[in-house]
Amino acid sequence: MRKRLLPWLCGALLLLSACTANIPVESDLTNVPDPGVRDGPPAPVGDSQSGRDVSVELFLPDPNTLKLTVRVETAHIFSGQSKQEAVVEALLRAINESSFHNHIRQPLRLAQVSSAVETSGELVTVNLHTSARLLREEALFALRVALTNTLTALPGINYVNVLIDGKDIGLNFEGTLPTGVLSSYPSGDVTTLWGQMNVQRDADWNTELQKTAALYYVSEDGKSLISLVRNITFPERDMAEYAKCLLEEMTVVANMEGLRIVVPPSEYYERDPIYERPGSSASGYIHIYLHEAIDDQLAVRGSTRAMLASSIGYTLTSFIPQLEGVYIYIDNEPVTQMELMDGALWWSQDGLMERSDFSPYVADMCTVYYPHVDGEFLRAMVRPIPQRLKTQPRAIMRELMKPPAYGPFTRALPEGMTDADILGLMIDGDTALINFSRSVGEAIFHMAPDEYSTSRRNLIYAIVNTLTEIDGVTRVRFYFDGEQRSLDSAQISVRGEFMRNAGIIR
Repeated sequence: MRKRLLPWLCGALLLLSACTANIPVESDLTNVPDPGVRDGPPAPVGDSQSGRDVSVELFLPDPNTLKLTVRVETAHIFSGQSKQEAVVEALLRAINESSFHNHIRQPLRLAQVSSAVETSGELVTVNLHTSARLLREEALFALRVALTNTLTALPGINYVNVLIDGKDIGLNFEGTLPTGVLSSYPSGDVTTLWGQMNVQRDADWNTELQKTAALYYVSEDGKSLISLVRNITFPERDMAEYAKCLLEEMTVVANMEGLRIVVPPSEYYERDPIYERPGSSASGYIHIYLHEAIDDQLAVRGSTRAMLASSIGYTLTSFIPQLEGVYIYIDNEPVTQMELMDGALWWSQDGLMERSDFSPYVADMCTVYYPHVDGEFLRAMVRPIPQRLKTQPRAIMRELMKPPAYGPFTRALPEGMTDADILGLMIDGDTALINFSRSVGEAIFHMAPDEYSTSRRNLIYAIVNTLTEIDGVTRVRFYFDGEQRSLDSAQISVRGEFMRNAGIIR
């Protein structure tokens, strides 16, 4: 057994040199030392996370030449902060130290809101302070491209949406041409791209327009908004037409697991959307009129008015220039109150739904791993998670405690395990230290044995592979009741450090 087991564990499972030593037959948890296992830090009690420095490429804009220069710098990621937030702050800091901000006579900064840098899947939305409006149109466009190239250099980020004070202010002075979602522009010279934008700016209002837009769908559990990016053709340059096309696009089946469609087909609308811009105001509003049958349609889909309003409101305000908010009417009566996706009560005297009403529900995605029922491999499953929790290991472990959304997969962690069974969780450099209760160790020890202990192996690597999805984490060290212990009578040790095992993922 020893000859068969050691090469398999040491090679295929990618353990560090000390992790795969065989353990003598034992009847309980033990502290018998494993030869060759290097000492680690003490077991964590409570949660903590150290900051770290990362090397990043910053694309700096020149407002005079419309060219980008690349500079490699070190960005510090504070505890609980996402890499995207740290990179945007580093870029704006570098721009403020350059001559770029002289054109607006004050430093560039982010809007003073909790969602100033918002990540949802492969899209990052950057919300700049109102002062960015003072930039010339071409300088502001160069800034957008600089933010886009800098962020899309990060793994998993392919698109960027740049807002100012929560709105897309558009590509033209009139604020009628949407910017849309941008992707990486490979050339350091933005002049050609700006020329293409000028062609769009100068075209007639009834000319077809192609843009990339972010659409926000409701997660399967009905608690979050998740973005999908789509290329859309608009038959003319009109605010109400933008709204109509976006709503039509959102009735298409989503191409991602775990999302639901709540926007109804055209027969549920009493009329086309109406755009209103009062007096000399720079901001406008979209009015959407639905038949009273919409409530029955939502009920059939297991959805609510709040899900519908969140999906529509966030999508339209992410794309339509200078859009202050959305009004939704059902049977010609404005929706003025509803229970939001987290159970909170939303109320508005006139029914105006603003972007900020729904921003708390925009979620990112995390990946957790579940064993297949036959025990041969693990399967990655993507789950929505609030953005502020994406970098929190305990929040990721809570997702792993949930049962798989579909089969044929099984729970990764022992039945009955709760959040209280994690006594401490620390990110120390590139290592996640996780301290389980003794009862978890006992549960693992008493798992039904099999020849190669695949059930224990799958449990350990479901945790390891899940925690190493956290940015910067490459290894995991286990503790049980404050000690590194042996949990298996003959097959596998959990002493030392474990690295990611991609070989058992399907």
